[in-house]
Amino acid sequence: MLESTTVTGAPRGSAWTLWLARCALLLATSLSVYLAYHGIMGTAVAGCAGTTSSWFACDEVLSTSWSRWLGIPTGVLATACYASALVLSLFLGATIPSHVRRIAWFLLIPLLVAAAGAALWFSGLQHFAVHKYCWQCLTVHAGGLLAAAMLLPRSFPDLNRIGQPQSPAAGTTRPVRIPGMPVMPGVLAERGPVTHAWQIAGLWAGGLLGLIVLVAGQVIAPQDTMQVTSFDDEDAADATPAILPPPSGAQRIVSDEGVERTGSASNDDLAISDEDLSFDASAADDGSSVALATNTTAVAGKDRRAYLGPDLPGANVYEFAHVGDPEAEYVVVEVMDYTCPHCRKMQAHMAKLEEDLGSRLVLVIRPVALEKECNEYFPTNETHHPNACKYARAALSVALYHPESFEAFHRWLLEEERPPSLTDVFDRAGKIMGGQGTLIEAMSSERVMNYLTSDNRLMHDKELQLPTIIYDRRVASGLPQSESRWREVVEKDFGIK
Repeated sequence: MLESTTVTGAPRGSAWTLWLARCALLLATSLSVYLAYHGIMGTAVAGCAGTTSSWFACDEVLSTSWSRWLGIPTGVLATACYASALVLSLFLGATIPSHVRRIAWFLLIPLLVAAAGAALWFSGLQHFAVHKYCWQCLTVHAGGLLAAAMLLPRSFPDLNRIGQPQSPAAGTTRPVRIPGMPVMPGVLAERGPVTHAWQIAGLWAGGLLGLIVLVAGQVIAPQDTMQVTSFDDEDAADATPAILPPPSGAQRIVSDEGVERTGSASNDDLAISDEDLSFDASAADDGSSVALATNTTAVAGKDRRAYLGPDLPGANVYEFAHVGDPEAEYVVVEVMDYTCPHCRKMQAHMAKLEEDLGSRLVLVIRPVALEKECNEYFPTNETHHPNACKYARAALSVALYHPESFEAFHRWLLEEERPPSLTDVFDRAGKIMGGQGTLIEAMSSERVMNYLTSDNRLMHDKELQLPTIIYDRRVASGLPQSESRWREVVEKDFGIK
């Protein structure tokens, strides 16, 4: 009599764990695709406003060197891993032929081991290296860990069942070929190959090897987060003025002090909430003209140009917001946004440069606003830099009308990890300007808006990434991953000793 053998499916009651793992892998795959897309395009991820939380700041996490592997966004690697794991998990069901299920396990186990290890690696980096968290990334990692916890424990038992003789079970019979005998219907399938423990260990080792390659690539060859380029030295046919002129027909107002300005003050134009002001804004709108002082050094005709590119005449150091002596030996231009987390982190490197060069350095500050309200080049769906326009306009108001107070005000805006509240900004700027009514009028003036529009246009036309540091014909964009990298840029690329 022939002894019947069969291949059983997964044990009863384990189907729900398989489906839970599949759901986790589907979630991880979906988010990985989303993160990969933004990593390739270089755009911001929704829900990652770094200025709203002291813990969760995805934009900071995703712009570090740890977010790439040999130049490839880690989201791309995660997509390949989790999508493959998801497809393979579809071949683990009880109705799948034994030889197919065995192959699926042999391919899936290394992927799950690597995914679980990578999840722990990247979660640890966020906590110990970046000190910020990306909730989308953590969700991906959680999905990977959950899938591994659901599937890895059942892998060896399932592979063992594939190679063991079993009692006949309804619905699992299929013809079997026995050497020297014809195919006999009704005889259960032959036993599959036995899976040994050393084979499972080898599969785990393969996953660990993949993890080691991932970690080694990031540690040994980290992605350079500060890119240094040069402006094209070819002269452009049509030069773009460093400061855009006021629109034709703009209303010109002369104050009691005889200072000419353009535009009119309006709290509505700025969309400033009365809660952000420490006084009644409506009470200041009495129809009278508010006197705005101007930068007397610029009016006096002093002119020293900071290079901004071959098609730009350069920025007059006296005319632009600046920190330091306009006649200093080194003129360095900083393009930044007060709500940009990386721009704020850059200040530690800039402070070290100021400390090293002392009075030989002057910084020309070019505030931009990563917000659609005052930046026509910015996408409408980006909401990661709330109130960027108001911070920039307040800073420019102080710089243009009270330049002697700009350096202290600029440093105060950047001294904390996150920008101060608008209430504090308007209160401090209002005291400098001689009242918050004067501040609002300055922020609404065409003069301030022309400067801000010019800076926004500079960032767009030159395709700059924040923060950007310009010295002579060299441009450094991005946040350096270390102080040594910044030192290399300053001494080697800029030639500043």
